[in-house]
Amino acid sequence: MKPVKKITLVVLLLMAFFSQGTAQRYIDYLQTAKYELSKENYPAAIENLNLYIKTQPVIYEGYYLRAIAKYELHDYAGSEEDNNKAIELYPFKSDMFSLRAVTRNMLYDYMGALDDFAKAIALDSTDVQVYANRAIAYLSLHQFDSAIADCEVAERMNYSHPNMYMVKGESHIGLGDYKNAIIDFTKALNKGGGNTRAYTQRATAWYNLDEKDSAALDFERALQLDSTDISILLQRADLESKDSMYTEALADLNKVLQIAPGCASAYYNRAILKSNTTDYDGAIADYNSLLNIKPNYVLAYYNMASLYWQKGETKTALANYDKAIEILPDFVGAYNYRSQVKKELGDIKGSMNDYNKAKKIEQVKFTESDSMRNIDKMRLIQLMRLDDDNGLVADFKEKIQDNFDDLEIQPIFSITTGQTPGKHVRLYTLTSKTMFLLTNQPDTVDVTKVQQKIEQLSVSIARNPRDANAYLNRAVLYSSIQLYNNAFADYDRTIDLEPANSMAYFSRANTRTKVLALLRASDGDNAAQLNNLLQGDTKQPTYLTHTYQMVDDDYTKTIQLDSAFSYAWYNRANTKYMMNDFLGAVNDYTKALQYNASLSEAYYNKGLMLIRLRNNDEASINLSKAGEAGILEAYEIMKRYCYK
Repeated sequence: MKPVKKITLVVLLLMAFFSQGTAQRYIDYLQTAKYELSKENYPAAIENLNLYIKTQPVIYEGYYLRAIAKYELHDYAGSEEDNNKAIELYPFKSDMFSLRAVTRNMLYDYMGALDDFAKAIALDSTDVQVYANRAIAYLSLHQFDSAIADCEVAERMNYSHPNMYMVKGESHIGLGDYKNAIIDFTKALNKGGGNTRAYTQRATAWYNLDEKDSAALDFERALQLDSTDISILLQRADLESKDSMYTEALADLNKVLQIAPGCASAYYNRAILKSNTTDYDGAIADYNSLLNIKPNYVLAYYNMASLYWQKGETKTALANYDKAIEILPDFVGAYNYRSQVKKELGDIKGSMNDYNKAKKIEQVKFTESDSMRNIDKMRLIQLMRLDDDNGLVADFKEKIQDNFDDLEIQPIFSITTGQTPGKHVRLYTLTSKTMFLLTNQPDTVDVTKVQQKIEQLSVSIARNPRDANAYLNRAVLYSSIQLYNNAFADYDRTIDLEPANSMAYFSRANTRTKVLALLRASDGDNAAQLNNLLQGDTKQPTYLTHTYQMVDDDYTKTIQLDSAFSYAWYNRANTKYMMNDFLGAVNDYTKALQYNASLSEAYYNKGLMLIRLRNNDEASINLSKAGEAGILEAYEIMKRYCYK
């Protein structure tokens, strides 16, 4: 028995040694992440926190710190998800509820934010920042008295940040208390130096007190600080329009659109202005420009319907009311006016149906509880937002909404010749236990070595002309040096010999994708050269027979032969994208992730498809996972499209 005890002791000592080393690595990951956070290197922090969480999945701190990093990268959905996990593991830390509250505020979940702020205060009523941040949520909900009360609590705790005075001042404006608003905006200016928004908001308060000279002076001070700040011009135009100073308001809105051609607010306000001056065609043109930027903005359709009706174009008015109701099915005003339009068109039954529908919706809303009214209010606030109301010109130069020119998908995966950097190479094992190395990065091809391998395979094929794998390997090599005609011949021969060879269909599809990419890039300029690559010396331009449908067919055959081949699902999704089948692409990326949850490129590309389908909430969730896995472009895309 003694030897057993001795061996057991040695094993225990080794286990202790390795456990100590492993624990040290966990600590290193966490400490490195904290260091990167302190240096505002958030992607590096996430990378280290991923490693920490992988080894310590039941410790809240990793999730909480990663939530902070994601928040700073504008990945609000991802931040909330990590905070949820942190709170689930340790629901006793005020800071986590506070961070989640701020995150929910950014996601327009104001009631969820208020609930979290209350929990944060219950855990630590001395955290002044919680009161200051909750005031912002109250302001967003137009609960001005509550916003002011929280600001006053923060003031009593000696908090004097200029943003707090801005929130308090804007809340006073919401209550019509312009004198106190001026006091708070002046405090904000004294605390924070030159602040264009403080001058602009104080100008608004002066204007409402009929102190036009003081208002004009503050607007000029703001423009002197930043002549390209469109929020100043938008605010001044709004006041000028209310004061029937249409010429001045129009001039300011025109300036805004010169600075920021994608400013939805400017188009909307200019359309209202043109409507007030009976320039109905000009107003309709501006609403259409707005819809190019924000396609489902319900008020654009609703207001255009009224304009078309006034112009006597009743059927077009009806179509616009239809669209408004499609976007907002409980839009009472749209039902009432559509009822009148239908009556005018002789549709008496339809008119009565709309009239009754409007009355029914009003009755339901009248009997709603306060909480339901709040939910409805938040939904309408979000729906009616024009997200650029207070944006800076830089934001608009960077993002022309719904153009999608910068949404470039991650490439397809192909068999590699083995010369791609290791971190980009993935291993895939077929059901036959045959292994392949795949990459979606360009190979660094040594043409001489590739040709030598081709010669070796040619000798092998001469000895055994029925060796399907030899043809497949040679086809991949031919494709890597752009001898596409030879590659296709070998793919076809492989399939003739082994009709169930999934990698032959997969690789043939990949090569066809390369050919089609060359065609798209050349636009016909290099057609003759490409034809030579494909067909040797023949003059017939058979390269034109390659289509994305053929690529799709090959990937489909691959999937039929190997349904768990995640990279085939992923590649077919890319093909569907090229065929403008965005929904089909989303479904295929989802399938790829079902079989390979670590395929970060699928999360990224799926996010881009969802943006094109205008499902930004789901897009942000997928892009968050891609960013977390190291595709850092995901954070910039989220910032630009998901959280404007």
